[in-house]
Amino acid sequence: MGKYQRGSIRKVGSSWEWRYRIRGVMHQESFSVSQFTNEGALWKHLEPAIARLNSGEARPIAMAATMDDLAKKYQEEYLPKLAKSTQDILSDRPHWSSVLHKRHSVHETSF
Repeated sequence: MGKYQRGSIRKVGSSWEWRYRIRGVMHQESFSVSQFTNEGALWKHLEPAIARLNSGEARPIAMAATMDDLAKKYQEEYLPKLAKSTQDILSDRPHWSSVLHKRHSVHETSF
């Protein structure tokens, strides 16, 4: 495990940016100034994330659900409750991950 870090915070417009590194790669998360009115409030909010960051977690903050996550949840929890004929029709739809990955690519900046 590397040295202890907590990253840095800066205000950009109506957002706070928390910047930190994982294995040399710079990451950035944004937070609303209306939700965290001062830097101290944001640091307090980030305490659990900083603890996860320093324990070696791959991502210190839980990421928002993706369309693929929602589609999987639907298929696992809701679809089985529907009539078999409806399940068959809806199961033939393309998986969201294949549709989304063709249109968007996500990358992180390395410094």
